[in-house]
Amino acid sequence: MSAILKRRLEDALHAGRKIEKDQRSDQLLKGVVQGAALQISNERKVNVGDESGIYSIALNNDGTTAALGLGSGVLQLLNCGTFEKMRKLRTGLVYSVPLLAVKFYPCITINALYTGGSDGLVKAWNLDTFTHGEAIEESGNEITSLDFSYDGSSFATGGKDSCVRLYDSETLGLKRIYTGSKHSDMESGEATPLIPGHSQKVFSIKFHPDDINVFLSASWDHSLKVWDKRSNHAVRTIHGPFVCGDGLDIAHNQILTASWLAQDALQLWDYTSGSLIKSIKYPSVNHKGEFLYCARFWDKHNIVAAGSGTTDLKVINLPTEKVIATIDGDSHPVQAVEVKENKNILICGTSGNLLKSASLTDSYH
Repeated sequence: MSAILKRRLEDALHAGRKIEKDQRSDQLLKGVVQGAALQISNERKVNVGDESGIYSIALNNDGTTAALGLGSGVLQLLNCGTFEKMRKLRTGLVYSVPLLAVKFYPCITINALYTGGSDGLVKAWNLDTFTHGEAIEESGNEITSLDFSYDGSSFATGGKDSCVRLYDSETLGLKRIYTGSKHSDMESGEATPLIPGHSQKVFSIKFHPDDINVFLSASWDHSLKVWDKRSNHAVRTIHGPFVCGDGLDIAHNQILTASWLAQDALQLWDYTSGSLIKSIKYPSVNHKGEFLYCARFWDKHNIVAAGSGTTDLKVINLPTEKVIATIDGDSHPVQAVEVKENKNILICGTSGNLLKSASLTDSYH
């Protein structure tokens, strides 16, 4: 064999091995991106007692403590490492009414938790002393949602009266109130310079993760509203989602919604344009429908969602729309979920007083 021919053969073999290696790398990367490498592990559960169900969940900054809003109106604090019950607090005078709005203050320098109750009271709890200062009263309202800007300077609430309120976190002073409307902007049929507020109960509030001025709300009125705290009114309406729980999240310039609908309940929206990217398959059995209450982004490629149609929580990969993990609700609707991807914590609660947690691990590492 001539030296030239031998060299050409060696080059061809080298190129072939490189192509094969690149293909394997692409397949491996594709598997990771598509969620094929994710698997559920470290599943645990605890019954919180006869509390009429778990309606809301919050996780503190380092993922060591979970706060549960219970159907009895009680606030329960749990150690995420041991699942031991740390403290139980009565948040108001109204008994047997669910506590739907629970959120830890986002900055690690302050050990505080905020609650919004069905009695219309907002309370800032000092978790070093387990006491709260003077409460804010939203007269005649039942608060169903509360969220902070990422820097902790502001928080917003939503509830039964269809208004959205913006507060200063330090002073608890009301900075702005976005009043509700008797009619949705689709029903009015009139071109107006101002976008109206919600026309029905507001069930979820979510601040933009990268912009302290922008937050979203979701309502029974089949719409999302985008708000900018520098404006006196909504800056955009997205029509469609019928959100009846904590079924709103935003990340990666996308909005995730979970609606209480038989089909097309789980949807992904483009934040910039407000247009629907796609409806995500949420498999159900025996034609019971999807009927979702809550949803969260896990990371850029995977989401979690849960509800009453299938009485479970599913981890779904966005590129493939494949279910890659499931947590069973033991025949009870899963009403609340929270995640902390950087701490590898997934936690959910059911109407049957059962709290479950798990980790999502990458099997390639």
